[in-house]
Amino acid sequence: WGATAAQRLGDVLAHAQQLVPVYGASSPIDEDFVRDMFTAARLVNLDVGVRVLHLRLGSFDSHTSQIAGQQLLLGRLDRGLRVFFETLAPSWSDRVVVATTSEFGRRPRPNSSSGTDHGGASVQFVVGAPVRGGHYGDVPSLGDLDANANLRVTLDARQVFATLVASWLGGDASAVFEADLPTLSLFGAKSNGSFPPAGPSDDSRLRV
Repeated sequence: WGATAAQRLGDVLAHAQQLVPVYGASSPIDEDFVRDMFTAARLVNLDVGVRVLHLRLGSFDSHTSQIAGQQLLLGRLDRGLRVFFETLAPSWSDRVVVATTSEFGRRPRPNSSSGTDHGGASVQFVVGAPVRGGHYGDVPSLGDLDANANLRVTLDARQVFATLVASWLGGDASAVFEADLPTLSLFGAKSNGSFPPAGPSDDSRLRV
């Protein structure tokens, strides 16, 4: 046990030394989320075996003064994405995608505080060179709300994740979600895990 523990500690220290250059550089924009995206791109470039990275951009729970807050937050998202893809090495450009998600949607009608309350349907983005652009799912109708006055969900969010698991990461989506979910044509002809190796690693399709 002692030898095993020592080996593991040595591995941790070796990895820590590899990561030192990643955290020693300054982000081109001094904002928390942009710095996180900058660091994420540098981790990908370092090629230490990272497959999935999770980042958080909070404060979208906007019950008051929503318009000004949304402009600020979406501006941060835009700057973070721009810095991420500008920092990403060219050898990774066709091997990395970014997916957004939120745990709740917003109601279509405003409340009395110039904001909106928790709703049902939401929106997701999947961004990157390998992504086949377009709109997936039907646009909800403001004239056809559900019984709770929320937008009707037209595309199960799990289908997006199932597509990422099966068509991008090459995993078993039915085992992950314990259901057979239809996948989307997000990656066009390169779907179903058929991306060819390109760059420093053999299998490094990656979702941020």
